[in-house]
Amino acid sequence: MMKNLLLFALFTLIVLCFSQCANPIALTGGEKDEQGPGIVKDGILPKNMKIGFVKEPIYITFDEWVKLNDVLNQVIVSPPLEYPPKVKLKGKELTFEFDDQEILKEETTYTINFGEAVQDITEGNPAEDLRYVFSTGDKIDSLRITGSLLDALEGTAVEGSMVMLYENLSDTAVTTIKPFYFARADKGGRFTISNVKEGTFQVIALANDQGKKYLFDNPEEMIGFQEAPIILNDTFKQSIDLLLFKELAPLQNTESEEVTFGHVVYKFNREPFDLNISYDESTYYTKIEYENDSIHVWHNRLEPFNIYTSYDTLWFDTLATKKLNRNEFIDQSSLRLRGASRIPGAVSKKAIHSKEAVEILFSHPIDKLNKDSILFYADSIATELTYDLNLDDKVQRKLILKSNWKESIVYKFQLNPGALTDIYGITNDTMRFEYLISKKDKFGELNLKITDLNPAYSYIVELQKPDKKVLDKFYISGKESFEKLYEYLVPNDYSLEIIEDVNGNRRWDPGSYEAKTYPERIFKSKLETLRANWTVESEVKPTF
Repeated sequence: MMKNLLLFALFTLIVLCFSQCANPIALTGGEKDEQGPGIVKDGILPKNMKIGFVKEPIYITFDEWVKLNDVLNQVIVSPPLEYPPKVKLKGKELTFEFDDQEILKEETTYTINFGEAVQDITEGNPAEDLRYVFSTGDKIDSLRITGSLLDALEGTAVEGSMVMLYENLSDTAVTTIKPFYFARADKGGRFTISNVKEGTFQVIALANDQGKKYLFDNPEEMIGFQEAPIILNDTFKQSIDLLLFKELAPLQNTESEEVTFGHVVYKFNREPFDLNISYDESTYYTKIEYENDSIHVWHNRLEPFNIYTSYDTLWFDTLATKKLNRNEFIDQSSLRLRGASRIPGAVSKKAIHSKEAVEILFSHPIDKLNKDSILFYADSIATELTYDLNLDDKVQRKLILKSNWKESIVYKFQLNPGALTDIYGITNDTMRFEYLISKKDKFGELNLKITDLNPAYSYIVELQKPDKKVLDKFYISGKESFEKLYEYLVPNDYSLEIIEDVNGNRRWDPGSYEAKTYPERIFKSKLETLRANWTVESEVKPTF
């Protein structure tokens, strides 16, 4: 009993001593590791830059535990191998093994670029510039090529894009054989191909390589090419800068649907500007409307009829419309705003400026306007005001409202029942709209000047918002300069895009590898920030 009491007293004394004398220190994780794995001394076997290389495994030992990341895309061998190599990891040692069937080219320098495949296991820091070079001949080739790869349309780098060199100078090389050398561009579009031998090469760029085959054999792939082969020697200093583009895809009808009575929709894989479309003639209303990658056929025919489509000489198609119940459609339909399911009688409100034309889009094409059933007045004074209301020439579902708007006034536009009648004889319920006319000092003014144009060329010009939505689009032809004043612009950071329209078809055209034509050049420029109640004088000199 006495022994137990002595032990308890001793334990209590020790606890009190620690509680009064100890200085607690918080645990921390230390400094963040930002250093990638290194290679230990003599940690590469066979040694890097080996000549007279005979196919054998390659071993690399690191100074810390590592992991592998995305080996399939990160580990790149140039010239490319016929069979996928095996990349394995055991502890701190990486092993690169060639496939048993692989036959290395004679007198050739190979580069194995590991990219960011090898990372430390704590922070995922990649080993920097991890490359293994060997030659099956008696020397290491030392020439290199540098340059950039950019999207011709966007002007930005394309993830995963690569540049390829071919000793075979035929046009079909890129579609049938793998390149002799290649490299992937970095995030900024820059590339370097090192350890290249002297010789004459054609230069091809490829992106979105379907199936990782190093072949241009899929319409979804992007291609770029150098006009003439390069002669590579120790005096070569040229930067190879290529624009990648996806060739214009052959037009394909992806979907044909008779949505309702009187409305047929064709959807395509791209904008169908080169489509031929016609239909059986009739005295009944029939109209074709283009909308992005779709075509709408609106009609009011009681009996089925044929719609004919064709593309070049490649294909043609006939769609026979169905006999749908017109009366049932009319009983269940209403004339409403496009895409709206508003509560009946709800007010649509919008702020506009005093020079603005208002566009109102409806669910069906409009056939008749009855202005006796339309009210247009300011604030609460129901005095008839002057206005101009018309159907759009191209889109008969769209009304365009104009008036001599006055600042700081609320205008009320009301479509009473029967104001509109669509092509099916359906009339509208009451629709109310309010427009508040903002003061001019809420907007900015842009005086745009475009100079140094070639009068022998034509140009497509777009004024774009920060989200790249087009605010204005116009065409310049046969002029050395052009000037346009924009009033009532919302304060913002606008940009300008100018397309050199070589063939004058008023749209941007990509290139064609087979025809050896390049994509039409595009110039982009950010304009000075526009602020409220300011005027920006902007002179743009496009350099293509």
